[in-house]
Amino acid sequence: DVSLLLRDNAVNYAVRGQDASGLRFGSAELANPPAIDRDLEDLIAKGVSVRYVAEDLAERGVRESRLIEGAQPVTRSELPGLFAQFGQVWNW
Repeated sequence: DVSLLLRDNAVNYAVRGQDASGLRFGSAELANPPAIDRDLEDLIAKGVSVRYVAEDLAERGVRESRLIEGAQPVTRSELPGLFAQFGQVWNW
């Protein structure tokens, strides 16, 4: 089983309709910009649990109504219990 937790600035990945066209790294422009919101929707459709830290979202001024369907909130106080459900937790 795989689950995904979005925290800190990564909570922005769950915002619907982001446009990354024009993304550049130095002088190199991406020909195929990422569509992270759609990638997350695909994960949810395949049964992957996608959660986000509610306080991190609020601190960035993002309303839950702007998020993709299926992303679930978790509070910071719930994180230890959530992590305890998994044999491995990767963070990057």
